[in-house]
Amino acid sequence: MGFAQAHQTIASSINLLTPNPPRWVGLAMLAAGGMAAVADFILERQGRRAAPGQEDIYRALAAYYHRAAAEEQTRRQSHYLREEGARPETDCYACASAHLAAIEGAVSRAQEIAARDEGCTADCAAWLEVAAEEAAALLARDWTAQRIDRLPTPTRTTIAGLAKQVDNLLHQLLPEEDRRMVLAAAAELTESVRFARAGDTLGHPEVEARLSSAERWLATAERRDPAVWEAEAGEWLRRLRRQVGTISGPDELARAARQARELSARLNRRAWSALGAGDLLRIRRSAEDLRRRYRAARRGEE
Repeated sequence: MGFAQAHQTIASSINLLTPNPPRWVGLAMLAAGGMAAVADFILERQGRRAAPGQEDIYRALAAYYHRAAAEEQTRRQSHYLREEGARPETDCYACASAHLAAIEGAVSRAQEIAARDEGCTADCAAWLEVAAEEAAALLARDWTAQRIDRLPTPTRTTIAGLAKQVDNLLHQLLPEEDRRMVLAAAAELTESVRFARAGDTLGHPEVEARLSSAERWLATAERRDPAVWEAEAGEWLRRLRRQVGTISGPDELARAARQARELSARLNRRAWSALGAGDLLRIRRSAEDLRRRYRAARRGEE
């Protein structure tokens, strides 16, 4: 494996599994691939005139650096994304499909409760929180403009159109953009829990990026005009922001994610309660259509 081939192989995996890796990750992978290529060069150029036994040393050196590059690549990959079947040449089908299925299921449940209770009660609102978080997570990570641009043309066109529909559905669920800040933090933390449960450490770039994003959203919401929130919201946001900033283990992460979801649902309950059964039926049909179109489009590409 030459330098260009080694670097291309490693970079393609890094770009998918870690969309915005720290600079040192790229440099480390570049160095590992470069060392392997240098070892290959030495073996190729010097092997013919090497002293007896020296060729074995060159070969062992090449094998060592190839193995080091492969081990570093594996170490930096996400267990969760690997299990979901993420690949460099396409979007993560299982990831997006799961988000869309959860949106459809949660909205359907909320609509059924609203029809039964003649209004969106606390139970209904809890399901709308789940649906909105799933939509926010899909747009924040899987279907960003940067990731969509890297897809092949047919897939790129399909996903770009569907991403707009997801954004529109999120707008129907929560029209006030200011109120999406805590929702976005809750979505990032919930996603982090999924990665951690699959074996990714808190220091993994996928988890670290989500924790950083959650802290940023909470800090932004905390500093927003207090009139936007309930009287005690500023203190709730401050406590949660500090908690997120000091997470040191999976249990603390799960606790923070649960509290973020509860806080988001509490702050957005007024918006959820304004949605009647008829409104939710329209949103439900939109969610069903969105998922159906995605599945049909992806089947057509196979």
